[in-house]
Amino acid sequence: MEIMDIKSLLNEILQTLNSVDDKNFDNNLIKAKHGMEKMVKLKLSLKKTYPYEELKKYDPELVEITKQIQDSFDNLFTSKKNQFAELGKQIAALRNKSKLVNYYR
Repeated sequence: MEIMDIKSLLNEILQTLNSVDDKNFDNNLIKAKHGMEKMVKLKLSLKKTYPYEELKKYDPELVEITKQIQDSFDNLFTSKKNQFAELGKQIAALRNKSKLVNYYR
């Protein structure tokens, strides 16, 4: 039963991450974090009961879902990093423009 709970929770986390946009970024990341915390508790419970290889054999899809979650996090942070870099370039361009305007006065 616990493996099905983990699978369901991982799918929910993945869906939450895939639906992140600028309007719900903070809320969805908090929701994903809480889901991950729940998942870690379930995982620890399973680790006490079953060896890793047995768990992996039971449902190999779990490994694939966790890789997708990792990719979603990577994509989110790369996207935000690129947005901040672009904003930095725009701010620098505005500063330069302001300096030129002041210079020509």
